[in-house]
Amino acid sequence: MTNMNKDYGREVAYSFVEAIKNNDSMAFWRLLDRRGQGYFIGMWFYVLGDASVSMIMNLTGEKSFLDNTLGPIINSLRENLTGVLDDFVIGDIVYLDDVHAKIPIISREGNGNPNESDYIPLILELTPMSEVDQVNSSGKINFTCWKIDTLKCIQVRSG
Repeated sequence: MTNMNKDYGREVAYSFVEAIKNNDSMAFWRLLDRRGQGYFIGMWFYVLGDASVSMIMNLTGEKSFLDNTLGPIINSLRENLTGVLDDFVIGDIVYLDDVHAKIPIISREGNGNPNESDYIPLILELTPMSEVDQVNSSGKINFTCWKIDTLKCIQVRSG
């Protein structure tokens, strides 16, 4: 079952913009791809020094930790999207290759031209199955989902 339909990608992009708009660090974190989450975990591991990776993984479930560590990044993204966040629509998914796509964020106040929009980069990832799904499934299974391509999105760029 592949979750590669255009509406799912649009939902991910919409949820990401809403997380930025509402300063929701938990939703922001859950939407990041594994490579991006790994980048942050590695950085926090280095900065915290004596913390174990499992301790840092536990901290990623704490809203106050995510607010403090991701807050400046979310604020920067919000500043980059000023004027768009109040009234926006998510455009159609643009496939770049088999696992990469981008989705325009279009201001309703502007002329609505997707060529002048900011884009949310997406990457297709395998999703972990729960233990129940692993036991109940038979045959070939390919669970994939769109996630935010974090390292391309640390600063949302036009075009």
